[in-house]
Amino acid sequence: MVKEAICLFNAGYNVTVLYSFWTLWADEPDIKLKKEYASINWIRVGGHPKDDRLNYLYSRFVFKILKLFSQLRPFWKFKKYAINRTSYALYKKANSVKANLYIAHSLGALPAVINAAKQNNAKASIDFEDHFSGQWDVDTKEYNLYKWIEDNFIPKISFCTAASPLIADKYMKDYPFLSPLIINNVFSKIHLLTKIRPYKKGETLKLFWFSQKIGKNRGIEELIKAIGKLNGNISCTLLGSIDAEMKKIILKIARDNNIKDNQITFLEPVSLKRIFLIASDHHIGFAIEPGFSINNNIALSNKIFTYLLSGLAIIATNTSAQQKFLEKFDGIGNFYPKGNSNELKEVILKYQNNPDLLQQHRLNALNLAKEKLNWEEEQKKYLVLIHQNII
Repeated sequence: MVKEAICLFNAGYNVTVLYSFWTLWADEPDIKLKKEYASINWIRVGGHPKDDRLNYLYSRFVFKILKLFSQLRPFWKFKKYAINRTSYALYKKANSVKANLYIAHSLGALPAVINAAKQNNAKASIDFEDHFSGQWDVDTKEYNLYKWIEDNFIPKISFCTAASPLIADKYMKDYPFLSPLIINNVFSKIHLLTKIRPYKKGETLKLFWFSQKIGKNRGIEELIKAIGKLNGNISCTLLGSIDAEMKKIILKIARDNNIKDNQITFLEPVSLKRIFLIASDHHIGFAIEPGFSINNNIALSNKIFTYLLSGLAIIATNTSAQQKFLEKFDGIGNFYPKGNSNELKEVILKYQNNPDLLQQHRLNALNLAKEKLNWEEEQKKYLVLIHQNII
């Protein structure tokens, strides 16, 4: 969303961004972003637990009430407010923002976008960053809520984008009238690593994984087990917020597999720029999605595009989206059967024993990011789409 907002602003459009508080660690990067792009109208809705506590608490109270009412058939219209804490505040605020185009980047924002577009005689769009209902098991309350919103509001959009080919395919299957443009979640070449230091056999092979949260069902356990099956000098960096219980679980798995504590480094979440700097100090990046849901199986993680710019070889699980991606862009990494730590060990071992192969895959990844999979290239087709739908 931020990349698209800046892209549209740089193209000469007047841009307003409605956003909400999500996590405290993002406050500092948000402040820097808003200062750097002060001409973009950044509007936070729903308060903040520290800076605007009253509105924050009010939004939580309203959310709980509306979510409760939305489960009763006479009040099903309240479902459009029931996905997240700030859905109602966003719905009300969006009406006051006059625009030619309203774009949603989450399903919770879609009803607000549709309503604001209707009130202001404008167009509405959504970026399918995920297959939203596909994040949940069928017949759960969450799935039914998400599917209700999809069924009632997707038919009202003017056009859409999608973050992976398989997400686009799934939505077109459910809603045949859609024709999403694929906009990969790539990043700017300003983060591109300029030079790769070769890995030499016998040196520490440095592995990297990151996400907002280090938790269960993320593939981390099988990565740790795979490292334990390998001989040699290996380190692993895990970046993301982690609670004490999960850290204890990971370290126990490590010790049970004869891995020393100093082989694993835990880092707290950092700004986008810092992620690239940290990643570039490693050799291999991991996209070990377990495929636990429809969405997880068909989404392309932004990890992959981060690793490309950072000059890392990629090891990924064989989710449908990731396998298709690595088959299309051959020579940048390898995939393995998800959940199989023995196969994962073999893939890591192949790189450990063959520094030339590792170096070539890293160079290929870097060149792919430099020539094609970067935001400077991707935004060109995005701007064409926007221009066609506004003019």
